[in-house]
Amino acid sequence: MRVRITSSAPLVISLYFIGGICYEQKRSISRPTETTKKKELEDFPIAYAFNEKQLEEALKKLGAKKEECVTLFNHGDVLKKTDVPAFKTMLKRHTKELQEAMKNEDFAEAAFLYEMDNHEYAINWDGDADVLAALCLDEKLLKEFGLEDAYRRARRAHMKHAEEWGMI
Repeated sequence: MRVRITSSAPLVISLYFIGGICYEQKRSISRPTETTKKKELEDFPIAYAFNEKQLEEALKKLGAKKEECVTLFNHGDVLKKTDVPAFKTMLKRHTKELQEAMKNEDFAEAAFLYEMDNHEYAINWDGDADVLAALCLDEKLLKEFGLEDAYRRARRAHMKHAEEWGMI
């Protein structure tokens, strides 16, 4: 059984944010919140399995039977059905916090640049949409938050990096 999350892209992507990437390479952007989010995700009772043996290990780790578990993202994630509401709530909160942080132009520019430099941006036909999605944004929110200039500055910096790295 699978559980579908409405508008799952921002939730899935927020895993990357809480997973610890967090844009520290530029300016004095604080990391404690991101470290807390990373720990919160790492401590959440979720496991990953990509074959039967790993599934057995995941179920053992979770202290659950197969019929008590689901996958939310269909990418090897395994969690107890009873933990789904708490997991969804946590990810929605993290997404909201990320969107709030993105309202800070310095943070946003550093985040855009990080995603461009560490993403398939240069080889993807839809790199802009992917970068925005990775930060729980879309073009509408980019405009609403007034971040178009920050995005353009990050893109110029990324293109300079790409040239320095011999990509273009």
